Amino acid sequence: MRIACGFNPNFLSGEIHIPSKVSMIELGITAYNILSVAEKRTPFERYNGKFSLHIARSAITEDMQSGCNYINNIMPRIINTEKTISIGFHLCGSRKDNIGKYGFTPHYERSKRKERNAINFLKRVSQTYQIDTWIENSNFYSGEPSEISNAIMSANYISKESNSIPYGFQDASRRQRSESPGA
Repeated sequence: MRIACGFNPNFLSGEIHIPSKVSMIELGITAYNILSVAEKRTPFERYNGKFSLHIARSAITEDMQSGCNYINNIMPRIINTEKTISIGFHLCGSRKDNIGKYGFTPHYERSKRKERNAINFLKRVSQTYQIDTWIENSNFYSGEPSEISNAIMSANYISKESNSIPYGFQDASRRQRSESPGA
């Protein structure tokens, strides 16, 4: 069995130790950038596992030109493919919408255009970086039950069509593949 954990800043100081059975740490861009700096000497160096980078604001649902620009020009500056085994993207609206009504990512509202853009974006990321992709968050915490339901259905549809992993909604067969020793 493979065990993952979320990043904790106290891993850097050694105040909290990473359990020895952890094989993957999920972290955001700030922590990822800190850990990608090779000359930084921290107790974290003893960690021999992999990372899963999770990005809250991307061009996932934007037009193809914006998506390609993000993948080809922004991502190379933030990704260290040596230890990264997957990248998770929040299913969000356009970055032009600022931080959205919930205060941290542009609000996602389901549409065929956004789903098509997300599918193409995730496929391009997977092909470009030869890495698994995740879909996460979107409006799973909205105040409107219909928005939650639509976001989950949309995330599952995008996941299926792009061959990405729906964060928190994996089916058993995919989970078994990802937990197998050769995975």
